[in-house]
Amino acid sequence: MNLMVAAIIAGVVAIILSILIFIYIMPKKRRDGLNGFFKWLSDLFNFRFLILEYIVKGLYVLCTVSSVCYGFFLLFSGYMTETYEYNQAIDEYYTVSHFHSYAHFGLLIMIAGPIAVRIAYELLMMFILVVKNTSEINTKMDKRVIEEPIIRAEKQAEKPENNDLPEL
Repeated sequence: MNLMVAAIIAGVVAIILSILIFIYIMPKKRRDGLNGFFKWLSDLFNFRFLILEYIVKGLYVLCTVSSVCYGFFLLFSGYMTETYEYNQAIDEYYTVSHFHSYAHFGLLIMIAGPIAVRIAYELLMMFILVVKNTSEINTKMDKRVIEEPIIRAEKQAEKPENNDLPEL
């Protein structure tokens, strides 16, 4: 199949599916009539939960484990160098080999790597949790805005009116 034809077909199917999702899954009044998977899709498309939080947690675990593993393998890694030196006593060249180890870098990565990853991901999670808490507060405030005028009206109905006070 030609790439242009595939792109056009994918675009048309995406538009049709988007319209169907927008009509049948996204409206709040239809959410109660949906089954489990479609209710989950409704929550996903209406941003009732944050996927980014779970992705960031998974990436944190992956980066921490890979940092420790990389540091562990560096403990046993290194490289060889060979130098040729001249010995005047026997009038001959000989080879001197040296092994340079990455063990100190391995220890540094095993210790500092998870700490640096933790700090970076805590800063990222702090922003995500601010958004999450703000949306929860907003939801609670919406309920309070609906209930507060009713409570205020009930309290005013209970107070006796005093018409003797001068108006300000």
